[in-house]
Amino acid sequence: MPLLSAAREQLVRLRDAIDGLRHPARRARARERLTTLAPASVLFICLGNVCRSPYGARVLAARVGRSVRVESAGFIGPGRPPPEWAVAVARTRGIEHEDHCSRTVTPELLEGADAVFVFDRFNVARLRRVQGVRPERVF
Repeated sequence: MPLLSAAREQLVRLRDAIDGLRHPARRARARERLTTLAPASVLFICLGNVCRSPYGARVLAARVGRSVRVESAGFIGPGRPPPEWAVAVARTRGIEHEDHCSRTVTPELLEGADAVFVFDRFNVARLRRVQGVRPERVF
C-alpha cells in the first residue's frame, strides 16, 4: 500500500502543477469576460463562507459602494463567524468582517447573481451540483 499511496500523491502533485500552469490563461479569459459585464449583483462562494468569500465580498463592496449588491455564501456550516486569524488578516488590509455569519449557497442566491466568483476548482464542481447555476455567470 505505501507504493499506491506514493503514486496517488505524485498524481495529485502533477494535477496541481498542471492546474497552476493553466491558471494564467483562465485568469485572462475571466478578465476578458468581465470587460463586457456590468453586474448589478455579485456572489462570492467558497467552501465554508468564513474566510475567502466574505473577505472578497467586503473588498468588492468597499470598492463599488452601494451601486452593486455584493453577497457571499458557502457549501457547509451555516451560522459560523470567521476565525479570529481571518478577521485579523483582513483588518491589516483595511477590511472589517468580524460581524459576518456564514450561510449556504441556495438556488435563489445563484439566480439573483449576475456574476458568481468561486475560489477553487473543487467548489466549481460543487457548484455544478446546485440547481440554478448559469455557467456563463461563473468566474
